Amino acid sequence: MNDAGARLFLRRDVADAVFAQLSPGSYPDEDTLPWERAERRRAQKTLARAALVCRALSEPALDVLWRVVDDIVHLISTLPSYVKSAKLSTAGEAYYTFNRDITPKEWVRFQSLAIRVHELRVTSDANWDNSTWIILSRWCPRGPLCPRLKRLLNFHISSYVSGPAKMMLMSPNLQHIQLSMRGLEKSPPEVSDLILGELQPVFQRVESLSIDLQSGKDDPPRAVEFWQLAHLRSLRVLHKVKLTPDLLRSLTTFPSLCSLSLNIQEIDLGESEDTKLELSSGFPELRDLGVGGKLADTAIFLENTSPPELESLTITISQNIVDDLSVDDRRQQLDSVYSKFPRSLHRLTVIIENGSVSDPDLIPSAADLIEPLHWLPSLRRLTFRADIYIPIKDDDLRALEGLWPDLTGFEFTFTKRGLDKMDEDSISWTDSIPAVPTVIAFAKAHPQLRRLTLPYVDLASVPGISEVPMPNHGLELLTIHFLKPKLSLHRLGLAVDRLFPHLDLPENLGDCKRRGDELNAFLFALQAGRRGAHRDV
Repeated sequence: MNDAGARLFLRRDVADAVFAQLSPGSYPDEDTLPWERAERRRAQKTLARAALVCRALSEPALDVLWRVVDDIVHLISTLPSYVKSAKLSTAGEAYYTFNRDITPKEWVRFQSLAIRVHELRVTSDANWDNSTWIILSRWCPRGPLCPRLKRLLNFHISSYVSGPAKMMLMSPNLQHIQLSMRGLEKSPPEVSDLILGELQPVFQRVESLSIDLQSGKDDPPRAVEFWQLAHLRSLRVLHKVKLTPDLLRSLTTFPSLCSLSLNIQEIDLGESEDTKLELSSGFPELRDLGVGGKLADTAIFLENTSPPELESLTITISQNIVDDLSVDDRRQQLDSVYSKFPRSLHRLTVIIENGSVSDPDLIPSAADLIEPLHWLPSLRRLTFRADIYIPIKDDDLRALEGLWPDLTGFEFTFTKRGLDKMDEDSISWTDSIPAVPTVIAFAKAHPQLRRLTLPYVDLASVPGISEVPMPNHGLELLTIHFLKPKLSLHRLGLAVDRLFPHLDLPENLGDCKRRGDELNAFLFALQAGRRGAHRDV
C-alpha cells in the first residue's frame, strides 16, 4: 500500500467501513458450518491485531471486536484482578474469581470496553464465584453494566445470591433476552418473585423473548403473562404451559409475531368436546413455529391456528409414542398432525423424545415418519431426530429420490441423548441399511443438497473407485455416525472424497468416539493431500 492509501485508511469513516466487513456476527448456532466458525475466529483475530497497530486504528477495531462477546468471562477478565482460581468448577472447567478489589483506573478501562458491547452471552454460574456479581454491583450500583447492550443470550439465574445483582445487565436498549431460572429450585420463592418483578419492564419493551421459568421438577413455573406481550416479534417458551382458548386467542392477535415456540403441557378446552375453537385470526405474520408436547395436543394447536404463511416448523413429540400408543393410534395421530401442515412449508424438523421402550418391535419405521409427508410440495430441508433407535432402510432413502428437487438438507439422526447411548453394537446390521450407490443417487437427484446426515451406510456396498462418478457436488456437511466394525474405511473414504470434494469437516478431528469420526479424519487427510494445503485456522 502506498502512502496515500495508508493515509486514506487512517480516516475514521474509512476504517469503520473496512472493519465493519470483519464483524464476526452473532454467536454461532447449530446450523453454523465449521468453515463459518473458522472464518469468525479469523475475523476476531484480525480485529485484535488491528487494534494494536496504532491509535487511529485501535478505536474502530475495538468497536467491532467487542460488539459481540461470546462469553461474559472474556469481558470481566479484562479486569486484571479477575483470574482463574486453583479450584475447578463442578464440571471440571476453569473457575474464576476476584483476587483483590478493582482499582479506579482498571474500572475506567473496563467501562471503555463494556460500552461497546451490543451482544453478550452469559455462561453458567458454575464457572465463577458468586462474589463476582456482588463486587461488580459495588462499582456499578445504578447499572447498566453494558449501556448499549441489545442482545442478552444464555442468561441463567441459578443463585439467590447473585440473581438480584445480575439485574445490572438489563440495558435500556435491550431488544432480545434468553432467560432461564431452572437453577433456582433450592431458592425461596420470594427470590424468583423479586427477580421477575424487576424483569417485567424489560419484558414489556424487548422485541424477542425466550423464557424458561420452570424452577423445579414438580413446581409450576412462575407466572409471566407472555400472552399479553403483543408487541413481540419472537417468543420462545421452554417451560411447559397449559393452553386455554383465551390464551390462544391472545397469542393469535399478536400483529408482528414472526417466530413462536411453545412447550405444551396440555390444551384445556374446559367442558367442550369440540376441538375447533373460534379464533379471529391465525398468526398472519408467523414464519417460524416450534410446538412441543403430545401428538393430540399438537394436532389441536395446528388445527386451530393454521398459520397461512408458515415456512419453518419444529415438532417435538414429548411422549412415549411406543409404549403409550398402539400402532394404529400412533399412525392416526401422526397423520392428524401431518395433515395440518401448510403447503407453504420449506423446513420441517421432527424430534422424538420417547424415553424408554419396552418392546423394540413396536418402534415406528422411517417410512412411518416420512411417507405421510410426500404431499408437501416445497420442502427444502427435512430433519428427524430421536432418542431411540429408529432404523432407516435403503428403500426409505431411495423413495425420496424423486421428491423435493430443491432439497438443501436431509438429516435422519439421533438426539444428543440418543447418540450418547448408541454404539455400533446397537445397530441391526442385518437390516437393509442405505447402500453407497443409493446415497450417490440421492445426492445426484438433489443438486442443491448441502447437508446430509445418516445414522449409517453399508460399507460392503462401496463401489470401486473407477465406478464412482465425479459430479463435483456442492455438499458441505456429511455426517455418518456408525459404520460396521472390522471393515476398512479406505474405499468409503476415497469414494466420498471423489463424490463430495467440497466437504467442510468437523474441527475436533482428534476426538474419535465413533467410526464416523475416523472417517472424517481420513477425509481430512485426503483433502489436505488433494489441495496441497492445511486449513488455516
